[in-house]
Amino acid sequence: MVNSRHFPHPTSLSSFSHSFLSPRITLLISLLLVYVPLSQAQGRWRFYIAIGSSTTLNYTDCPIAGCSSAITLQMDACAPTTGWGSCGSLSWERDYTKDHKYLCFKDEQLGVHSDCDNVDEGYCPLWNCPHYHSGSSRAGISIKPLPAPQWPCQSHNCNPTQIIIQDPWNDKWLKGRMASIRIDGTGRDPYGIIRIYRAWYIPPIPPPSLPKIKKALTPFSLCRPA
Repeated sequence: MVNSRHFPHPTSLSSFSHSFLSPRITLLISLLLVYVPLSQAQGRWRFYIAIGSSTTLNYTDCPIAGCSSAITLQMDACAPTTGWGSCGSLSWERDYTKDHKYLCFKDEQLGVHSDCDNVDEGYCPLWNCPHYHSGSSRAGISIKPLPAPQWPCQSHNCNPTQIIIQDPWNDKWLKGRMASIRIDGTGRDPYGIIRIYRAWYIPPIPPPSLPKIKKALTPFSLCRPA
């Protein structure tokens, strides 16, 4: 039978650490007990714009206090476009810089018109489909084209666009909302399918820096003789 005198009571962490652990290990435990909760407290809500489930176009963080006011996301309107909804060549992308942009959410298209909920049509091929347009105002979301950061611009850098979400605290963003971002250009409007969602983000915790102990420590056994 193991002599119980050799081991402190399991609830006595202080007694255990001082009796059986080296000063370096004791210091590490103390730092972790304080450091980890402080690091977790720095977590915050983050809004993402993504293509599919794995490609993030951009993100922005809510304040640590919470998503209590409007937040702004930014992306290039041509970045998610593909196939026949593509912006086309670089010269076309440059031509689109002067055009309005608009946003159509899938969950707003139901029951309006059969084509409005058609992903192959970018959700809103008709003007009577619900949408948010940079040339008009509508409660909930604002969309605003920005000037190209440099000229001549390069592909996927010619049509920067701001999406301003007025109700970031709404739980609908936790589920994520599918949408198409479109350009009100000449002929067929280019479009790309995106997903906007909110998720809790905790920054990676860097390892704590331990002070150097110059004096060599004498190893000893955890199990002392009776």
